[in-house]
Amino acid sequence: MEITSGCGKGGFSPKISAGSTRSEAGSFSPFTFTLTRNDGEANPKSIDLHLPQGLLAKLGGVPLCSDADAATGACPAASQIGKVAASTGVGGAPLWIPQPGKAPTAVYLAGPYKGAPYSVVAVVPAQAGPFDLGLVINRSGIYVDPETALATIKTDPLPQILEGVPVSYRTLNVTVDRDEFTLNPTSCDPKTITASITANNGATASPSVPFQATNCAKLAYSPQLKLRFKGATKRTGNPAISASLTQKPGQANTKAAVVLLPEGEFIDNAHINNPCTRVQFNAGACPASSILGHVKAVSPLLSQPLEGPVYFRSNGGERELPDLVADLHGQIHITLVGFIDSKKTGPETSRVRTRFLSVPDAPVTKFQISFFGGKKGLIENSVNLCKVRNRAKFEFRAQNGAKQVSNPFIKTGCGGKKKR
Repeated sequence: MEITSGCGKGGFSPKISAGSTRSEAGSFSPFTFTLTRNDGEANPKSIDLHLPQGLLAKLGGVPLCSDADAATGACPAASQIGKVAASTGVGGAPLWIPQPGKAPTAVYLAGPYKGAPYSVVAVVPAQAGPFDLGLVINRSGIYVDPETALATIKTDPLPQILEGVPVSYRTLNVTVDRDEFTLNPTSCDPKTITASITANNGATASPSVPFQATNCAKLAYSPQLKLRFKGATKRTGNPAISASLTQKPGQANTKAAVVLLPEGEFIDNAHINNPCTRVQFNAGACPASSILGHVKAVSPLLSQPLEGPVYFRSNGGERELPDLVADLHGQIHITLVGFIDSKKTGPETSRVRTRFLSVPDAPVTKFQISFFGGKKGLIENSVNLCKVRNRAKFEFRAQNGAKQVSNPFIKTGCGGKKKR
């Protein structure tokens, strides 16, 4: 029998509580999420949980539950990242699962699912007293925004009936407590955790709770950038450029980076042609001529580096020159968007400037980017690099507000002693 009227008379206004159990910035901490619903309200059917920037997970080193095992709930113990608790029923004494002496619940990390690079599998044995209604398995995709690294977890539909028994959710709790798995941001700006919840009658709710890390100022910040020109050093030549940024683990993450090249370098307008459009970029169909170089990033949260091409991408006229886009692929997909222009540094001088102003709050211990030279070179020498002092300017800003500015000499491969 299906009940089709008189449902959800109590409205739909579920509440959530969520956050790290320890708030220390840049530290690992268990994470908990709890959804509560009042008796008489519509039943929740699906949940999208939107996490704040910088609240991340260490995916590297965790064996993934296979699709076959995820379908049956037989994931290996090595894949477990947490557990579930739930209460169901009506009235003042809902039934809690798991019950003492019954099979435990578990949450596992799994691989790609419904377009998401990772997923979680919640396995709940529906056991209460003498009743055993089998395993309830729910899989959720973990979606990562490429430009912000914000994570959204989207559940499959929650079961509404088990073996003919209606399931009225009163409380759903997920605790992710695998050792050194969930990582706090290194920014202490106030943030929000939001859930987009859909009821079985189509109603929606978007409860939220504040989230904020603490003690960000205690984090050190000492990135080191090395820049090098290779190949052409004479006037009108187009040198290749390589940069390597390194940083010790456990420090504040970078929020913005600005690099000014030496005064003798200019943008070669003749080499700015056929940038990738946004439509082509989103379709993964950028022309080869729009590729400027290569990028590689190493993070302690991932088992393999992220790497890919650097594109010149059009911006619809928002800026005079196309944008630089580092298109990083691997366990997740991240795009870093930079702006290139010329900044006046004196009445008759200007310098080529590259700015990355919205770097995600994520740890990176090594970041390497290289740009082609020669016929594909974006930068042109206005002087002989071997006859002048080639000094750049680096400006870095951390997620915790710390800053670092330096004016180093740039290696040119000219041979002999460096000019100072």
